[in-house]
Amino acid sequence: MTGMPQVRSLLYLVRKHALLLAAVAAVPLAAGWLYARRQEPGFRAAATVQIKARAASYVNSTDVWIDADPQFVPDQVYRIRSDEALAGRVLARVKEWTSRDPLPEPLRGGASREALRAEAESLRPADAAALVTVSPVPETSYHQVAVPGRSPTLIAALANAYALEIVALFREEKDRDVGSQIDDWERQYQERRDAARERVEGLGQELARLQSGNPGVDFLRRANGPQQQLDAVGLALAEARERRLSLQDERQSAAGSLAAAGLALESVEAGEGRTYRLCPAPAKEPAEEPRLLASVQALPAVERDAGVRDARERIANLQEADASLAVTYQETAAERIALRQRTRKAQADLARATEAALAGLAVSLDAAAARVARFEARAAALDAEAALQAAALAKADALQRRIEDHRREIDSLDGRLAEAARVRKTTIQAGAGNRHEVRLVREASVLSVSQVSPDLPRIWMLAVLAALGLAAGVLYLFQVMDDTVKSREDYDRLVRGLAFLGVVPAIEEEAENQDQIAAVRGRTGTPVVESIRALRTTLHHAGVDGREIRTILMTSSGPREGKTTLSTNLAASLAQGGHRTLLMDADLRRPRVHRMTGTDPARGLSTVLAGRATLSEAVQSCGLVPGLDVLPSGPLPPNPAELLAGPAMKALLEEAAGRYDRIVLDSPPVVTVTDPCVLAPLVDAVVLVIAHGTTSARLVRRAREAMDAVGARVSGAVVNNAAPRKGFYGDPYYGYDYRYGYVAAGDGPPPAARRN
Repeated sequence: MTGMPQVRSLLYLVRKHALLLAAVAAVPLAAGWLYARRQEPGFRAAATVQIKARAASYVNSTDVWIDADPQFVPDQVYRIRSDEALAGRVLARVKEWTSRDPLPEPLRGGASREALRAEAESLRPADAAALVTVSPVPETSYHQVAVPGRSPTLIAALANAYALEIVALFREEKDRDVGSQIDDWERQYQERRDAARERVEGLGQELARLQSGNPGVDFLRRANGPQQQLDAVGLALAEARERRLSLQDERQSAAGSLAAAGLALESVEAGEGRTYRLCPAPAKEPAEEPRLLASVQALPAVERDAGVRDARERIANLQEADASLAVTYQETAAERIALRQRTRKAQADLARATEAALAGLAVSLDAAAARVARFEARAAALDAEAALQAAALAKADALQRRIEDHRREIDSLDGRLAEAARVRKTTIQAGAGNRHEVRLVREASVLSVSQVSPDLPRIWMLAVLAALGLAAGVLYLFQVMDDTVKSREDYDRLVRGLAFLGVVPAIEEEAENQDQIAAVRGRTGTPVVESIRALRTTLHHAGVDGREIRTILMTSSGPREGKTTLSTNLAASLAQGGHRTLLMDADLRRPRVHRMTGTDPARGLSTVLAGRATLSEAVQSCGLVPGLDVLPSGPLPPNPAELLAGPAMKALLEEAAGRYDRIVLDSPPVVTVTDPCVLAPLVDAVVLVIAHGTTSARLVRRAREAMDAVGARVSGAVVNNAAPRKGFYGDPYYGYDYRYGYVAAGDGPPPAARRN
């Protein structure tokens, strides 16, 4: 929304200078009209031909492939526009037509045969080539052959002659191009076949060297012996590893059980090998016969040993026999003593068998580990050998495949060469140009010749663009030169160092040149009333260092900026706000306060300053606003500046300040006279009134400089006479009445601004 004020500012300038902008825009429009009137008519004749780009295809459904040529048509079109020999053929065809009686049908209805012949003879081939244009019709295979000129008959004849010659030329070129394509392909086939044969010979030599360098490889059967052996060794290695893992787990479990029984299985060197025996475990006292403990006997290696099982059976039999004898014999009987001795011997055998079984477990584990190591070493050796043979076989297979591929390529190329030789006569001599692809579609006719110059739409378009550009340039120049305030952005940009106190819309004038005070007659919520109240509030809080503003001087930089209307309405608003207010007309040159308030100007400020009346005698009550008194200007004095600069004015203001809460002084413009500069040091605040879209920023700066020179306390500026939809009042805030609803701010033109 930041650009809306600038747009409104431009619209304001457009409305303000509408007549001048219209006059400026009319200049290029008139120039365009005159230019179009003075142009001689020009014509254009066009014939249409169809020229299809040659697509890639097989010639006559054979294996001879013809490449596509996307540049064929553009190349030929360029040649037409620059080939004088073709232009000579065209002129010869036109002259041949003039020898007929009558002329061809498309050329009838124009100039006579004699006139056409004379015009054709006056042309040179270079002139004809410079006239013709060939342009494609978008999204079709059609091309327009166009010729511009002044004579409709001549340009129609040239367009038709060019179209016919183009068709003939294109067909000849396409026939030659197809033949050239077949020649190129034959040459390429031969080169590719010779290269393939050389590659086959080289690959065969490389395969022979590979076979001689690897005598151990069976290239004939493509068998890799080491790989087969490696597969068998891999299976045996997996079984050996599984056996070793099982024995390791069993030995670890047995070691735990033996340790619990106070035993440990230790290795003993025995010649070239090694064996094992059970010994007491370190730092542990073994049982009486730990090898016979149930935990030791329950070990899988012990239970599956045949010697252990045999000893256990003998012990069981002896114990059963002893139990039978115990029924009839005493324990000291010789028979039972003999049985017990045999039992102890069997237990000793069981202990030895147990130790042998555990030693056998350790020996089996060592044997399994050695077997795994042997298989791993064998697998490593076989793996390296198998990899070498596999690489040799793979390379031989790759060479063989490449040889076969090249042999198939040679066979294919031989077939293509034979086919190309066969179709050369049958295809090229019969005409492979596909004549249906280049043909005349529509002839140019004298009756269909179109007028192309002057180009009125283009001339008028350029004229309109020039008019708009010139008007925009003038408008930009006005905008650069115009330094009036039309929006808040203009105020911030142009009026620097001066506080913005508010904006007041234009106040319409009543009939019979008698104004009413808008602050009194306006409704609450209307733009005028609310803006004046906003100004009153702003001035109430505009004091410096807590100092209250009681005397306010209203002035402007130039005349007719609405300061008197604004002063009167501000005084009325102050009185409505509960302040006893005095409105003093200090404009002793063109007073207008008495007209707005309905007071008698015969006695007023000049009378009091001259000493012919007191303040009480000169003050008049305003019947429109309770609490508002008015001190009119009085009779106009011959020396207003000297009268206002005297001590009587200062004394009058001091006396009025003792009686009233607020004093509003209406004064003349600052730049015009010195009266405001005389009064400014005597008041608490000075308010500059700026007319919307009228007051120049230069005048505002001069007024501010004049006030600063006398040490005046300038509180800020008020933008007056702002109209709806112009700068400040484009805001919809000012288009609504808070109490009564919508105010018809947009129902018609803005009210006329008061000029004071």
